[in-house]
Amino acid sequence: MPRRCRPWSSFLLAIVAVAVAACASKTPQPVVADPFRQEIPAPKTAGNDDRYRLAEEAFKTRDFERAEHLLTSILKDDPGNRPALELLADVFIATDRSPQACGTLDTLCRYYPEDVEMSIKLAQLNIGLGRLNEAEYVYLRALPYADRDPILYLELGDFLSEQRDDRREAYVYYRLFAESPAAPPEYVKQIRAMEKEHPEYAVYWRDRPHLRAAEAALKKRDVKTVKSHLRQVVDHGALWKRLEGHIALEKNDWNKARDLLIESMWMNDADPETYYLLGCVYQQTGDSFKAKNEWLRTLELDPKHPGAIDALGLNTEVVP
Repeated sequence: MPRRCRPWSSFLLAIVAVAVAACASKTPQPVVADPFRQEIPAPKTAGNDDRYRLAEEAFKTRDFERAEHLLTSILKDDPGNRPALELLADVFIATDRSPQACGTLDTLCRYYPEDVEMSIKLAQLNIGLGRLNEAEYVYLRALPYADRDPILYLELGDFLSEQRDDRREAYVYYRLFAESPAAPPEYVKQIRAMEKEHPEYAVYWRDRPHLRAAEAALKKRDVKTVKSHLRQVVDHGALWKRLEGHIALEKNDWNKARDLLIESMWMNDADPETYYLLGCVYQQTGDSFKAKNEWLRTLELDPKHPGAIDALGLNTEVVP
């Protein structure tokens, strides 16, 4: 969302911060099952407190080399030491080593995925490094814990609006925050005003669960469930056309698949999956040159896209 129409002011953010803190302090949340959580290794030795205290003192006096040495020795004995991981990340940030800070915070977030604050910090570092896909992944990975710290919704909304220019999807997360107990009444009023100004956002809010359910069913090749959800969708936008195009591809209806995917691409030219599927259509119709170009475009948008990587590994034709 552009700064000029952001639905809160600095004053509102201050209110939000107090509300979130109060909400978090009242009800401690249980640790939930998380497929991304890594088991914390058992400490090899005890008695890291003295080393950590010395590392803190070294950090405060800007003796970053000594702080890093002490923290590294702690983590060698106790890889899951939360304070040591957090302080080591701060050492890397203070010494302009953001990639190393990202690696350290990623380890911390995998051991402690419920720490939303650290996930936000990691995502912001990735944004600063231009790693937008990694940043988005970190935000989404933390979403199961957003009820502990609803500020995550605002952060993800800002990311989608400012980095992805996807204001409609950003609205979803702004509204999720508005519906959380932490949202001040002033913020809720501004969200309602936004919905009046952009009625298509409210339509998308209603459509989105069906679109997401259709995507999940498509991964299981459950075409009947996909179509039942797509029939509930009001706005036949880019994602709807991509999903319909995917179904046509599964049914070997190449012409329909191509037309739908091209329409989806024109409506949203930043979706790597659309280019990947279009490449699959071209491959099936014998145009390997166009197929490879679409897969290369896929990797420009998502360098880790597994389908495009596999397809390009099988297709050895060189594009000039």
